[in-house]
Amino acid sequence: RLEGLTKLYGAGIMISQQTLYNLNQFQKYSYRFLDRVKVKGKNKPVAVFELFDQDQPQLKELKRKTKSNFEQAAFLYHRQAFAQAEQIFQSVLHTNPQDKAAMLYVKRCQRYQTYGVPEDWERAEALHES
Repeated sequence: RLEGLTKLYGAGIMISQQTLYNLNQFQKYSYRFLDRVKVKGKNKPVAVFELFDQDQPQLKELKRKTKSNFEQAAFLYHRQAFAQAEQIFQSVLHTNPQDKAAMLYVKRCQRYQTYGVPEDWERAEALHES
């Protein structure tokens, strides 16, 4: 269900939290929290992570450097602190201008600050594979 979302987030490999925790010694992998999504066929939001061990060495290092800020900004975003989240995502983009997931979050933060949050928003994006 997540394969179709990799392009949207610019992630080579995306997995659910459950799959991540089922990996043998998951801590040895390079990963970061990406989002909470509602995918087709599931009622509850699913936490998704990006595994980036397979990325080019330079990109992998940039994601490692920005992981803490990215995840902090995502936490703030899901708490509806969109202005703070946007600032931190912008700093992630300053370090790694190619971070497609951070770009996506900046656009969402701007949209929610401008137009407000939908009433049915469950701190997760309703995403559909394309």
